[in-house]
Amino acid sequence: DKFKTKPKDILFVDDLLAHLLNVKPLGINCFLATWGFNNEKQRKEAQEKGIILLSQDNFYDMLKDRLI
Repeated sequence: DKFKTKPKDILFVDDLLAHLLNVKPLGINCFLATWGFNNEKQRKEAQEKGIILLSQDNFYDMLKDRLI
């Protein structure tokens, strides 16, 4: 409330799937950084749960239209 930010306006990028799974139910846009601390099984689970995978190659392209 302090910043008057809606969860749907937040872009949360992390390399730990557990962090993303904790905040996704709040309506926050979650992105898994595939170059970090995760493996193929976690990437698959992320995709199944609607979390977008980011690579170092597609990072900007995947986020640019979502930035204010």
